[in-house]
Amino acid sequence: MALVSQYTGAGEKKNANLVASQMLSLSIIFGLIVAVFGFILTPYLVPLITKSATVTRTAITYMQLIFWRMALSNIIAAIVALYFYFQGGWKKQVIHEYKETIQSPPSPFVPEEG
Repeated sequence: MALVSQYTGAGEKKNANLVASQMLSLSIIFGLIVAVFGFILTPYLVPLITKSATVTRTAITYMQLIFWRMALSNIIAAIVALYFYFQGGWKKQVIHEYKETIQSPPSPFVPEEG
């Protein structure tokens, strides 16, 4: 994300778009790799933690769902971040807050007497 900011600040929109799309691609790929390995390895790792068959079945089901949810969450977060980046909405909000702060700086602290 820092490279996207640097390229955007330098006015290099083409490079910013390239880095942003690479970030999205890597995020999706990493999320899917973690989900697949987690889904596959969970049935082998959970029995190392507990000997109860009921707990093992429940934990395997739960962890496999969590791994897929984690991957999906990662993908959705990357898509939402890039959507707001390309829409420019985050820039407008940051600039608005910055201008508001400059126009009305906080008053200096003056201790009360007494």
